[in-house]
Amino acid sequence: MGGAWDGRRRKLLDGAPDGVLLDLGCGDGRLLHDARRRGRLAIGIDPSHNMVARAHRRGAVVIRASAAALPLQDESVQLVTATYPGPWIFREDTIQEVSRVLAANGEFRVLLGGTIERGPFATIRIWMNRVVYGTADPYPPDLPRIPHLTGELVASDDRWGSAFIWVGARAG
Repeated sequence: MGGAWDGRRRKLLDGAPDGVLLDLGCGDGRLLHDARRRGRLAIGIDPSHNMVARAHRRGAVVIRASAAALPLQDESVQLVTATYPGPWIFREDTIQEVSRVLAANGEFRVLLGGTIERGPFATIRIWMNRVVYGTADPYPPDLPRIPHLTGELVASDDRWGSAFIWVGARAG
């Protein structure tokens, strides 16, 4: 699923508002690297010491912190992203912090996952997914109402199936 993972992660940058990008749970900084190659100022947040060190080796600007306590100024970023996050992404403390740092007309894009029914080795990926995660299909997930942000779940077809992206915007 590596190709789908990387391709879908990069899709979050397509058509995004200009300005500073903040990637929550940035891991080893791959999205930050892609954003920097596109000329964006990109900052990552990750609570893991090991992931921050790996991202730094990739040349990414990453701060070891929690999404529930962002060390950034109010309305300082135009795009907040999270790719394949855990349930923490829609917790009230995380959403409050995202709302606080997101500038007017900024966007919050969350790649929640997707289907993998197309492309080379699709049958093998589907089988492996069922072995690891079971047969329940969690997509599209139920989303909570998010204050201060208006948004929608978007299904975006790609060569692997469909990616599920929540796209929210802060009013200007």
